[in-house]
Amino acid sequence: MVNEVIDIDKTHEGMSGSEKTSDCLDIYDAGFYQAQINGSVRSAHIIAPHLLSLFPHIDSIIDFGCGAGTWLAEFKKLGVSTIEGLDGGSAPDEFLLIDQAEYHKVDFTAEFPNRLRADLAISLEVAEHLDEAHAQS
Repeated sequence: MVNEVIDIDKTHEGMSGSEKTSDCLDIYDAGFYQAQINGSVRSAHIIAPHLLSLFPHIDSIIDFGCGAGTWLAEFKKLGVSTIEGLDGGSAPDEFLLIDQAEYHKVDFTAEFPNRLRADLAISLEVAEHLDEAHAQS
C-alpha cells in the first residue's frame, strides 16, 4: 500500500480561510479514518494513562479536532467522566468511537461560546488546516 503525503499548504495556496478549511476536510473520508484510526488508538492508549498519572484530578476533557474521538474514548475508558469532541469535519458514524451526543461539528474559524470549560483541552493536528488569519483567535 502506498501512503500519499499531501502538502496542504501548497495545495491550498491563494484560498481564503473558510475555503481552505472546507477543502481540507474533503480528504477526511472513510478511507482516511480506516487508514488512521488504529495508529491514533495506539497513541492514545500509551499517552492518556501517562497524562492522567501526572494530572490525576482530570474529570473533563475537550478535544479540538477530535476526528473519530479516539483520544476521548481512551480517556473515558480510563475514568474521565465528561468528554466533548469538536471537529470541523464529520467522521463517518461507523468510525465514531464516542457517543454522538459528545461529538459536535464546529467551524474553527468562528468564535467559540464561553461555555466551553474543561480540566484539560487537547488539540492534535488541527492548526495546520486553519488560515493564518485565524492564528491568534
